[in-house]
Amino acid sequence: MRPDSEVNLEALLASTGLDSLVGLELKNWIRRWIGVELTSLEILNCANLQALGSVVRDKLVGKYQARAMGRW
Repeated sequence: MRPDSEVNLEALLASTGLDSLVGLELKNWIRRWIGVELTSLEILNCANLQALGSVVRDKLVGKYQARAMGRW
């Protein structure tokens, strides 16, 4: 939990302390609070927070597009 001013969106996730256990917690947090499912591999494959945000955004858009088309 860092202040926004200290967060570097382009820093490698590994350098921010993301390991498999933190990745699992992050995956659960994203599912609970944002409502999208990610695999641990999807999280660990992201180079940085900006890339992770893009993956989450794309999943969220896909979820609501599917809902709008009646597939959910």
